[in-house]
Amino acid sequence: MIVGALLVRNEADRYLARVLTAMRPFCDAIVALDDGSTDATADVCRAHGCEVTTADSAGADWWGSARPEAPRRAELWRLAAARAGPGGWVLAFDADMELVGLRPEDLRKLADPAILTNAWAWVLYDAWNADTRHRVDGHWQASVHPRVWMVRVPTEPFEPAWPRQDVHVGHFPANLPMNIGVVPPPAGWRHLAYVRPEDRARKHAQYATA
Repeated sequence: MIVGALLVRNEADRYLARVLTAMRPFCDAIVALDDGSTDATADVCRAHGCEVTTADSAGADWWGSARPEAPRRAELWRLAAARAGPGGWVLAFDADMELVGLRPEDLRKLADPAILTNAWAWVLYDAWNADTRHRVDGHWQASVHPRVWMVRVPTEPFEPAWPRQDVHVGHFPANLPMNIGVVPPPAGWRHLAYVRPEDRARKHAQYATA
C-alpha cells in the first residue's frame, strides 16, 4: 500500500485541487493533516478522497510564530504510517507539488516488497514563470540533488525523532533507517511554490517572518 502524506493550511485557492487530482492515481489513500485552515482546504481534500484530520496543535502556523513545525510533521508521520501499516509505504508531498516523468505503475514497482530498498529519492524542479521551466542557479539546486520522498514503514518497533529547528525539519523522522534508491531524472516533483511572481512574494513574506 502507498499512502500519501500531506500537511495543509489555507491552500484551497492555490494548487491543492490540481495537485490532488494529479496525485490520487499514485496513492491507495491520502492522509491530509489540516493545520487549522480558515478556508475550504479541508473540504477540497475530502472532495478528492483524502482522509482529513485536524492537527492536535492547530492554530497559528509555524511561519512567524514560536511554534515549531516538527510536531505537525510528527503527527502526520504517525497518521500516515498507521494507515500504511508495517511494510507499507508513505509518500510525502506538499500542496504545491505534483509528480512528473513517473507513471503510477512505475511508482508501484518501486514499492515491490521483493526490493531491498526501503526509501526512494528523486529530484525536485522549482518551476519558474512556467510549468515547463525550472530554476537552477545559486541556492536553487533541488533539481540536481535527489531527496527522499517515499519510505517503507518499519516492521520493527521504532521511536521516531525529529530535528529541533522551527522550519524545514524534513518529511520523515531523522532517525529512520534508510537504504536509499534513486529514481533518475526526468522523474521528479514539479514544485509550483515559486512559479508565479505572486507566489514568490508570498514565500518571501513567510521566510522574512520565520
